[in-house]
Amino acid sequence: MAIAIIPAAGAGKRMGAKKPKQFIELLGSPIMLHTLKPFLTCSKIEKIILSISEDSSQAIKNCLARNPDKDNAHKIETVTGGKERQNSVYNALKAADLEQDDIVVIHDCVRPFVTESMIEQCIDAAGENSAAIFAVPASDTVKGVADGFISSTIPREGVQLAQTPQAFKYGLIMNAHEQAASKGLICTDDAHIAELYGCSVKILPGSKINIKITTREDLLFARSILENKVEYYCS
Repeated sequence: MAIAIIPAAGAGKRMGAKKPKQFIELLGSPIMLHTLKPFLTCSKIEKIILSISEDSSQAIKNCLARNPDKDNAHKIETVTGGKERQNSVYNALKAADLEQDDIVVIHDCVRPFVTESMIEQCIDAAGENSAAIFAVPASDTVKGVADGFISSTIPREGVQLAQTPQAFKYGLIMNAHEQAASKGLICTDDAHIAELYGCSVKILPGSKINIKITTREDLLFARSILENKVEYYCS
């Protein structure tokens, strides 16, 4: 069995918009609906858990009511998220009714260019390796910075930029989240949590089109992708 967890409780303050960025529209549909579409149609995903904030529950209902895929709408469940993304994922993990070797796919709500193929690849890789994520090689020179000055130059040959979806066997990621929560550790992605507790994470080749919409510049890029019907593939 495989399920998806999509944290959707963020306020999107860096965007500077009047509403959370998951509700910003891209060519007539909220970003969240673009993100949900491949998870709804993916035959390997049996359930989708959205972690939402209490004050956005009505906005979520309004958004989901616009979902054209009525046949698969039953897949979606909601749980109350937390202050941090990590808390939202942990709450969803606790709500999931899964066996140890079932697969959990975790994906950013505002990363709308994920494909069914990527989801399936991630599930298969996690089944074989216990944990798998998508990442892209760094194309710019990476600098360590301290107090506004360069402190080091990091060879980019050994650096990749993590993306989602990220998939894990349930027992592994649940145990890692429990330990992180007990120690008050906050990490920026679930792969980092898994790494801290000894898990080797398989890297899959990502796509630079698979962007996370965080800033207004990202929004312009996303609109351009949709308007020009850019096709992209993940081998």
